[in-house]
Amino acid sequence: MTITKEDFEWLYSQATGFMRTQILAVAASLRLAEHLRDGGYTAEEFASVSGIEASMALRFLRACTQIGLITCDDSHTFKSTSRLQALHGETPNSMRNKVMVLDTSHYAERGSLFTEVYPSRLG
Repeated sequence: MTITKEDFEWLYSQATGFMRTQILAVAASLRLAEHLRDGGYTAEEFASVSGIEASMALRFLRACTQIGLITCDDSHTFKSTSRLQALHGETPNSMRNKVMVLDTSHYAERGSLFTEVYPSRLG
């Protein structure tokens, strides 16, 4: 059996899925789709309209770019993609509310699978 580059990429994607879920939940909560619908924002502009700190806005927008939710062509202005618009509250069949349910509290309520499977490893 030969392990391919795609196998490693798939596994990495699966292992980091919780991070993408959190990014999507924050994007939905901050109404990123609504803010970027009509044009692009800099991190500072997005911070101003969303009420978050500018440095955190930049980190968050870069994370959104990494998962393909938004684009950044000039390294300053972040713009929407069609994927992001699927989170817009007024989009027919919007995923906004569904994505917001899957934030970190969703995981916290279910506990850790590792501790359930290997309770003896905690001591």
